[in-house]
Amino acid sequence: MIKLKDGMWQVLSVTISLFVTIAQIFILSKNLTSMELGILSLATIPILISNIISDFGIGNYIVHKKNLALEQLSALFGLTVVLSVIAIVVLTLIGSFLSYFYNQDIIFYITLVSSVSIVFSCLSVVSYSIAVSNHNFEVVSKSEIINKVILIISIVVLFKLGLGVYSLPIAQAIAFASKMIYLFSWTKSIGKLPKYKSLFDFNCILGAVPFGLSQVGSQVVNVIGQKTDELLIGYFIGINELGVYSVIKQILNACNGLVSVPIRKLLMPVFRELDFNNYSFLKAYNFYVSLIFLTFSLVFISSGIISTLLPVLNGFDIELSVLVVAWFFRLSAGNLQTALLVSKGKPEEELKWNVVQTIFISISLVVALSIFELRTLISVSILILSLNLMMVSYSVIFFSGKFFLGIRRFIALSNVLALFLWSLVYFLAPNFVVLTIVFIGVLMVLYTYKKLYD
Repeated sequence: MIKLKDGMWQVLSVTISLFVTIAQIFILSKNLTSMELGILSLATIPILISNIISDFGIGNYIVHKKNLALEQLSALFGLTVVLSVIAIVVLTLIGSFLSYFYNQDIIFYITLVSSVSIVFSCLSVVSYSIAVSNHNFEVVSKSEIINKVILIISIVVLFKLGLGVYSLPIAQAIAFASKMIYLFSWTKSIGKLPKYKSLFDFNCILGAVPFGLSQVGSQVVNVIGQKTDELLIGYFIGINELGVYSVIKQILNACNGLVSVPIRKLLMPVFRELDFNNYSFLKAYNFYVSLIFLTFSLVFISSGIISTLLPVLNGFDIELSVLVVAWFFRLSAGNLQTALLVSKGKPEEELKWNVVQTIFISISLVVALSIFELRTLISVSILILSLNLMMVSYSVIFFSGKFFLGIRRFIALSNVLALFLWSLVYFLAPNFVVLTIVFIGVLMVLYTYKKLYD
């Protein structure tokens, strides 16, 4: 089980990460134009996909298998080296395509600089995952703290040196190198440094290949699903508006990092060891959703203040408010369920769910932006809210055979569908009154889940 000390380290890590992310958003929005922010947003797409390929689900494989021999860990390390080379090739190809498609050569140059970060990140995977598998969250948290502190210091220094839009990818490379050095020193102290003779002996880790393929497929689909909105906004509405949208998205992802990421990280090893039943899972799920709701409520209430503090968001407080509600629904749909499935060695279920989300949201956005000619950020924000409301409904149906018991779940489903209809009213009356009604509806959904599964 998780020790109190480990939990406190995790809280400290998440808190520092949140403050660093907020500081990073503030520094970038102060020093870059909305166009440059939009370019950075597009450049992160090939970077994320390349990171997934370089990881190849190896981290989750180590957590799932737990007590792997040193020879197996060495072979996994060798595999990450090979995969990092493949990832850099993929990064270059996707970066070239995006540069051509959006007619912005700088996207390609940013992705090239980011290839250094991918190598350092890749080399850290095995050491990091050993710490997670052994429930050594003090080491995990310290590595994250080192990464974030070095990152923000490097960003400040590099902007002072006048490196502009390249400051972020260079700072990330420095930060990942620092994290890698710390994790290597810890791995050496426990006698887990990879053996040279076993580095490329892949016969002893054949089981990692199908596991990794499922993980890569799921995560790539997930990234595409998360980034489809940015690709389409950049193409149909413009890279300037994409810059504004990307800043809002970073704020919301920071809130997600405060709740979802640590809960997933802490609970996955526990899920692996426990025989979780429906009741105990739903109890954890309700706690998780409540934390998300509390966090996003604070952002919703302070949206006006946030738009004032960040120059790039001036005049976009309504869009921020709408997207806060949309993200609440997105994160409450399937997130913890997939964590449980992966911890039980069933990554293919996560892949299925991510495919469902990606196909539905991608097709809906393309159709709406093409046929209905939505050309403002507020209209796209409302559309995303509506789609995410529907995804909550689909998550209830998708996971019902695994975790949700009885036809009473359709009471919760009916509430979500009612919220979807309410959100349509916003098209006719774009003001905070209707938005407040939608947010009250969120309370109804939470109350329904509480009554159904307490």
